[in-house]
Amino acid sequence: MRFPRTKNIYCILILALLIASTGLTACAKKMGRLQTTQDVRVISNVVYYEGKSKDAFRHKLDIYLPRSGKNWPTVVLVHGGAWVTGGKNLVGNVAYALAENGVACVSINYRLTPRVKHPEHAKDVARAVAWTQKNLGQYGADAKTLFLAGHSAGAHLASLVGLDGKYLKKYNIDNRRLAGVIAISGVYEINHKVFEPVFSEDRKIWREASPINYVKRTSPPFLVFFAENDMNIHISLIEQAEDFYEELEKTGVDARIKEIRRTNHNSIIGQIGKRQSATLDTMLDFIDEHS
Repeated sequence: MRFPRTKNIYCILILALLIASTGLTACAKKMGRLQTTQDVRVISNVVYYEGKSKDAFRHKLDIYLPRSGKNWPTVVLVHGGAWVTGGKNLVGNVAYALAENGVACVSINYRLTPRVKHPEHAKDVARAVAWTQKNLGQYGADAKTLFLAGHSAGAHLASLVGLDGKYLKKYNIDNRRLAGVIAISGVYEINHKVFEPVFSEDRKIWREASPINYVKRTSPPFLVFFAENDMNIHISLIEQAEDFYEELEKTGVDARIKEIRRTNHNSIIGQIGKRQSATLDTMLDFIDEHS
C-alpha cells in the first residue's frame, strides 16, 4: 500500500512512534511476566477471529486469569503503537497487575497500517470484544461486566468502540452496556495531517474516527489517564485528554481524569502495571465501582 502524497509525514510518524514503542517494549520486558505464576494463569495466542481477511498473527489474544475465585470483571486491553506497530505483549504488565488483583484481562492484537487503514483496526477490537463476551465465561470470568482499556492508539480504539455503537452492534452488543472505558494517553480527535497514513486525507473520515464526536449522555463511564510529560509531537496528548474529559463531563457522562506525575508517554504504562501504585489503585477502584 502506497502513500505517495504523505510519504514524509508517514516516515516521521513511524519513526516517532517506533521510538515510543521501543520504550514500551523495554517496559514490557521489565514489568510484564509472560509466564504462569501462582497468582495468575496465562493462556496465550488464542484465535479470536477466523473469518474473511483473517490474520494468523494479528487476530490473536492472550488471557490473564486470577488463580482464585470466579466471576471476575473482565477487561479487554488494547496496545498502543500509532496504529502502525506494537503488539499485545506491550501491555502484558498491566494485564498481569489486573489479574493479580482479581480482574480477568484479555490483551489483544489487531491488524496494523499500512496493511489496513481505518476503520479496520476498530473492527478488530470489536471482534475481540465479541469473542470475549461470548467465551470468557467458560474460564470463570464475568464476561458481561466488561471494560475496554487501551494505551495511546489503543486508547483511541477502546474509546471509539466504546462510544460509536456501530462497531459492537454488528455482534448484538450494546456499547451503552459496557461497564466502562479506561483510556491511557490517547488520541480522541483526529485533527492533524500527521494522521493521514492511517485515516486518509478525507476530513469526513477524520470526524467519523474521532471518539470525541460520539459522546452522549448514555455513554459508558470513562477513566482518562494522561502523563505529566505526555507526547507533544504535532498535537498535545494532554490537551486531547483534557478536551475529551470536558466533553464527557459536559454531556453528563460519569467520567474522571487523572494526571500521572513524573511519567511520559512510555513510562505511564509501566507505572500503571506496577504491583503497588496509586495509579493501579485508581484503575482498580474504577473497575470495582462499575462492576
